[in-house]
Amino acid sequence: MKRASKKSAHPHRLSSSASSIRSTASSVLSRKRKYYYEHPKLSTLPSEILDEIFQNLDQGTLLALTKVSRRMFDEAAHTLYASPSFASTYRFAQFVSVVSQNRFLARMVRKLDLSNLGSCVDPDVPLAGWREWKFRSSQLFAVRRDDRGRKKSGQRKCKPALLTANTHPLPSPLLKQYSTSRDVPVGGIIHVLRACSYLHELNLSNVQLAPDYSVRWAKTSIYKPVAFTGLLFVSDVPKSFTWKEDDTKPLHASVDLVEAILSLKCLERLKIKGGLWVSRDAARRIVEKSEKLAKVDFRECGMYKDNCWAVEGQRDKIKELIEEELQAELRKRQSAASP
Repeated sequence: MKRASKKSAHPHRLSSSASSIRSTASSVLSRKRKYYYEHPKLSTLPSEILDEIFQNLDQGTLLALTKVSRRMFDEAAHTLYASPSFASTYRFAQFVSVVSQNRFLARMVRKLDLSNLGSCVDPDVPLAGWREWKFRSSQLFAVRRDDRGRKKSGQRKCKPALLTANTHPLPSPLLKQYSTSRDVPVGGIIHVLRACSYLHELNLSNVQLAPDYSVRWAKTSIYKPVAFTGLLFVSDVPKSFTWKEDDTKPLHASVDLVEAILSLKCLERLKIKGGLWVSRDAARRIVEKSEKLAKVDFRECGMYKDNCWAVEGQRDKIKELIEEELQAELRKRQSAASP
């Protein structure tokens, strides 16, 4: 028999040239797979880059990002809660409830500025305040929205910094007398100061303080504190004027609010311009006991005008002015007592 020639190959086997083309194509594909990379997404970016991006976003966008995923919540919350701003006292009351019940979020707050509370609100548009938030669980004082009515009547819309599609609650008819009020309960501010222990800056300039009371509670009480600080105030409880005298204790801003300020061990800047409740003794305690406090603004503070210590400046300078005033008063008393 004759041997089969070398040229007679199997009909289904590739030739050498076709095989080489296939090997070249497979190598190209493997290289593409090797060097192929997925385009970066927001969820895959490093935390440092996300921080830079979030610094340029408004609060509404940051709030929307917190609802995307768990990681986005953790990343966006740091920027959202580091320096919050509030369109109304209703929004501030919401913030108080959140940070006083969540240690994780409370630790993120670095700056609290209440001097411009409600400044972005159109004064002609009545909005719900902290009292509506207090009675949010009561059907009698239930908050309401009137989105369709506003759009049809052609009322002036609020600025985007305040609302999105006019979703802010309207004042309750029973609390309408407070609809234009910008006051804040003392207990609400104390809640925040006690919870947010890493505050570096605090601005309470020209803040209208609403009277408040501390609630004496026991294990058998109906109302108990939900804040992790264990504090409970009348401004927290959906109850009106049925308190007994022994159930509450009045809060004094010059004492209780000052104590809350002194509990901030990381506080570096404090502004209380126009704080009539800030007495000289209160200012003296603040500048003497706040260890890290560097700059203070006591302009227009106190019940009397032209107080020498009611100025803005370094903590040590204001401390010297207070001491000089005390020494001058002491010399006056001594000279009046001497024959």
